[in-house]
Amino acid sequence: MNSQLDPFSDLFARFRNRLGDGVDHVLLICGYSFGDDHINADIEIAMSRAGSQLTILAFSSGGGGSFPETLENWRNLSWGDRIYIAGKRGLYRGNRGPFFSVENGERDWWTFCGVKTLIAEGLPTDIQEAIQ
Repeated sequence: MNSQLDPFSDLFARFRNRLGDGVDHVLLICGYSFGDDHINADIEIAMSRAGSQLTILAFSSGGGGSFPETLENWRNLSWGDRIYIAGKRGLYRGNRGPFFSVENGERDWWTFCGVKTLIAEGLPTDIQEAIQ
């Protein structure tokens, strides 16, 4: 209910407008559990709109089959290939992955500290070497 009052209603209106403006945007999602149906609906509408160029990069601890239910469902939709998930087992694109998994370990890029490091330092060395 509080999200329907100002200043939140204005912020969500701006969020919806930005998501749906047709421009090539990337929505970074970190620390969100996908538990707010009204936010999920706004994202889903923007992603499914004809001509949408919106891409999602979500940071989530899960792996194939254990991401939040909404994210799992979105991965299998017609626009699921525009969803990238950085999880502890590697990188996922749509319903494929993990890519760039590490032997005997996990990626930490799904944590807040991991996201901060990824933004500050770029992709891990092993991934940089693999894509060059």
